[in-house]
Amino acid sequence: MKHEVFSENKEGEESLNKILSAAIAVIAEKGFNDASIDEITSRAGVSHGLFFTSTLIIRMSYW
Repeated sequence: MKHEVFSENKEGEESLNKILSAAIAVIAEKGFNDASIDEITSRAGVSHGLFFTSTLIIRMSYW
């Protein structure tokens, strides 16, 4: 998945992919209602700030 913000930044795109993969895994294991941001960020190895920035970018890409 390519996003304009990350298109020039390979490290940023890798971080986004880590977050998405971790989120999919946590939601698959625990269900949507029991998945937590703490667990997703811990599993992805990223900060909460990066998580929220990435989710904002994902939301903006669907506008």
